[in-house]
Amino acid sequence: MSIIIPDIEWYARQSQKINITPRCPFSSVERCPRYYQSLSLLKDAGTTAIDSKEDKRLLKYWEKNDLWPKINEQATAIAGNPNNPGHFWNFCPEVAFDRFGYFASDLNAYADELDIELAHEKLGREGAPSKDWRWAWSSINPMHYSQCPLYSVLMHKSEAEVKHILPEKAPELLQNIAWLLKNWKRHWLIIVFAAAVIILTILFTPFLNWLKQYLDSFFRLTNRFT
Repeated sequence: MSIIIPDIEWYARQSQKINITPRCPFSSVERCPRYYQSLSLLKDAGTTAIDSKEDKRLLKYWEKNDLWPKINEQATAIAGNPNNPGHFWNFCPEVAFDRFGYFASDLNAYADELDIELAHEKLGREGAPSKDWRWAWSSINPMHYSQCPLYSVLMHKSEAEVKHILPEKAPELLQNIAWLLKNWKRHWLIIVFAAAVIILTILFTPFLNWLKQYLDSFFRLTNRFT
């Protein structure tokens, strides 16, 4: 039985097979409840916590969403020693990789030092590579984001939002473009101005987004010391 090592190379191959983006497009605390819940819970595993005010805001936001888990079996969870939890269930594979180096929904540590020693002896005899997850974990459940139970729902919601906006405006927009192309000699100044606006928007949008993030971080940091 071959062992799947769900590292970045494995993940990229799975994405390439089905011709989708290498990483999940919903990997954001604002776009996916499982991503948020996984990242939020990692504070109990020694990872830097989300700012408490931001965490409360996100929790309040997602609890009202229809994608928020309704039963414990669906929820993301951490269990084990409070000071060193060893069980991570229903995790976002993107968050799991960023923290543990493997794209997996479930990760379970060995029960004790004896189990670790026995496992390491076995792996040594097999000549297992250092990236084999069994050196650190008793069991894991490899997962590509396309297999996540929330992915299809999020994708459908995203496509529905786009379709809701475009159908009403698309015919009118196409008619306006066709009219401008037909009458460009009389309205060349409008066309040049519109093109300049589009180009400037494309060029400066990344800078404005960066500036917004910088100012948000600055004000959050300032609030901590006031």
